[in-house]
Amino acid sequence: VVPYTSTMKTPTDNNVQMTAATRFSLNQKTVRKVDASNRIIPTPYKIDDTDNAQTFDINGISLINAQLLDKLRVGATDLMWKLGVNRNGNHRVTFILGSLPRDTDGPESYTMEITADGTTITG
Repeated sequence: VVPYTSTMKTPTDNNVQMTAATRFSLNQKTVRKVDASNRIIPTPYKIDDTDNAQTFDINGISLINAQLLDKLRVGATDLMWKLGVNRNGNHRVTFILGSLPRDTDGPESYTMEITADGTTITG
C-alpha cells in the first residue's frame, strides 16, 4: 500500500479536494444575499447607451401584460419582493411577444428598452 500524498492527478491540477468544509464554503456563494439594486438581472449581453441618455428616478413599477409571463409571473413577483421593488409604482413595465433582430434572436433572448415613460421588454 502506497501512503496517501495528494489528490492531484498532475502537478498542475488545480482542483480543490471536496470535503464538507469546502462544499459548505462553495455553497455559501450561492445563498448569500447580494445587493442587486444597481444592476439589471440577468446581466445584459449588450447595452446600447447614447451620450445624451437621461437619468430618472423609479419609485416602483407596475406590470402591464404580466399574464404573458405565464408560469414565470410568480417568480418575477417573488424576485421583485426580494429586491424590495414597489409593485404599485409609476414606472410601467410592458411585456410584448414579438420577433427580435437577427443578431439577438435566440431561445432565451429578449430586448429591454428603458425610458422615462416606461420599460418595454420584447421576447
